[in-house]
Amino acid sequence: MTAFKSPMSLILLVSMAASGRLAASPPPATVCAAPAARDLRVHLINEAEAFPRVLDDARAEAANIWTEAGLRLEWTGPPTRFDVTDPRSVLVIVRQELSPRPGVAADSSRAVPHPALGWTWFGGNDTRGFVEVSLDAITSVVMRGTYHERLVSDLPRRTQTDLLGRGLGRVIAHEIGHWRMGREHAHRGIMKESLNAQDLIDWAPGRLPRKWTAGECEDRRER
Repeated sequence: MTAFKSPMSLILLVSMAASGRLAASPPPATVCAAPAARDLRVHLINEAEAFPRVLDDARAEAANIWTEAGLRLEWTGPPTRFDVTDPRSVLVIVRQELSPRPGVAADSSRAVPHPALGWTWFGGNDTRGFVEVSLDAITSVVMRGTYHERLVSDLPRRTQTDLLGRGLGRVIAHEIGHWRMGREHAHRGIMKESLNAQDLIDWAPGRLPRKWTAGECEDRRER
């Protein structure tokens, strides 16, 4: 595992663990619908030093997916101060590898048989945490995919970069789903538990759960 390069992110993790806010939390209720149109600030820390173009594509992909649920993602750089309980802001850390999670509660996206692609940290009483995604794990899955009947690993570097940004954006979108709505996964679409290479690189992304776009109940994170 690589260490936190950002002092702020390290302090955040240590302070949350020390306060007990990363203790196991109870299982959530059934996944409910997303709220009406609103904005969500996404504070992005590029700890993995991913190429700017990859991050640009990832931001666009995640934003496009969540537009369907009436949510506008507003991207910012690393914040100088951050309140993990703020329902209008989420911290997303792009790491080479996910940080260790000794005895803490998290919900993850994964690709079988690969390790977790990302996870969302939760605290006691389902208190919101922050999101981490693994650039190495996502790259490994993307490179094993097939695009226009060719292995991604055999494609030109520019195309690989485009597909990596797409895959990264979809994993971020998945983890934002956990951050907003809770721990459960869907049977299909972008919120299913295991995302394979084609889920990450195919032209059309998997859809969010239908109820999340129907305006049937409030965002669980804002209760």
